[in-house]
Amino acid sequence: MHLRSTERCEECAWGSSYADERIRLHATYTSWNEGYSKDYLLKQAEYQNETTEIAGKKTRIDSWRTSDSSDGFLYIAEARFFGADGKLVARFSASSKSQSDLETVKQIFRTACCFKS
Repeated sequence: MHLRSTERCEECAWGSSYADERIRLHATYTSWNEGYSKDYLLKQAEYQNETTEIAGKKTRIDSWRTSDSSDGFLYIAEARFFGADGKLVARFSASSKSQSDLETVKQIFRTACCFKS
């Protein structure tokens, strides 16, 4: 994967996007915890949710398949990393072309390290 952009939202302290022909990944260091509603996520095809610990942070990973992709990136995944105080520390989001690419995305999420709290 190659760095594609260092654009970030105004609320984010840091942000970068990486991509190749199969996966697009965006990482942000932010406390802004806007996300999809639980009702929306539960209605998505192949929805999965897991809570784990990555880099010493409680992490929630949501993934699903979308039907409205015009560019072939049908699988979506998000990882939200929380500090000891329960506040969001960082957010990774990704889209991929296949289920196996989605598993690669989750492996990328699991390699995160060195977050400030």
